[in-house]
Amino acid sequence: GLRYHLTSSHDLFNFEFWVTEEYQAVNVSVKIDNGRSEIVVDGIDPKLQVFFYYSKPLKRKRPKNLLRNAKHVHPYVLEPDLRAGAYDLSDKADGVLPQSDPACFQSTSGNNLAPPAMLQFAKTRKLSVERSDPRNCALLRKRQFFHSHRAQPMTMEQVLSDRDSEDEVDDDVADLEDRRMLDDFVDVTKDEKQMMHMWNSFVRKQRVLADGHIPWACEAFSKLHGPDLVKNPTLIWCWRLFMIKLWNHGLLDARSLNNCNIILERCQNQASDPKD
Repeated sequence: GLRYHLTSSHDLFNFEFWVTEEYQAVNVSVKIDNGRSEIVVDGIDPKLQVFFYYSKPLKRKRPKNLLRNAKHVHPYVLEPDLRAGAYDLSDKADGVLPQSDPACFQSTSGNNLAPPAMLQFAKTRKLSVERSDPRNCALLRKRQFFHSHRAQPMTMEQVLSDRDSEDEVDDDVADLEDRRMLDDFVDVTKDEKQMMHMWNSFVRKQRVLADGHIPWACEAFSKLHGPDLVKNPTLIWCWRLFMIKLWNHGLLDARSLNNCNIILERCQNQASDPKD
């Protein structure tokens, strides 16, 4: 079979077949005097050669798993006495269909309709304390749980509730932790610590998260704490030095810095002349 295939299909090569009792081999060499294509017929211009193409219609392959699952599906039929006279003409005109009783639909095998798989999956996920193991509940109630951020003891109602407060931030606790952190600094004055604490608290409550929020945050901070800053010259000087550092790092532009100074000057004028 190989001999007939090579000689009939590949006319650009020479084939020498060696067949002995020990081995079988084929030597292949190129025909130097034959430079035309294999598919070109003798005496026909390749540009004028006609090619014929024939293809069979493709059959769509159905997955085997689908065929296996289809064998386990039981068809459900409607009783003959329920097909006629089930709906009233007025209901058809209004487009309203009455709700049918699930008991009317039965399978050919005599079993009732089973609940959908999604409903069963949803029911299994609803695990409550009452349905869990009583022994585990007893062990759970004996333990003392604490908040991860505040380190405060939790009540049993908080432990068993569906509400998760893991990511919540208590402002009072956060302020206390911030003050403790600033108190550890030795080479910082009392006014500088107060200024840092005011800025940290403002940034946390206003959710200043990006560099683009800094210009707005500085102006809003000046409006909020301006009356308190002008009463303490050292404190207002710390705030201005902080804005200059932000300007040096490219986080605060000159226009926003000027607006903050105008706000502080306005607060100073209002503090010096309360009548205006």
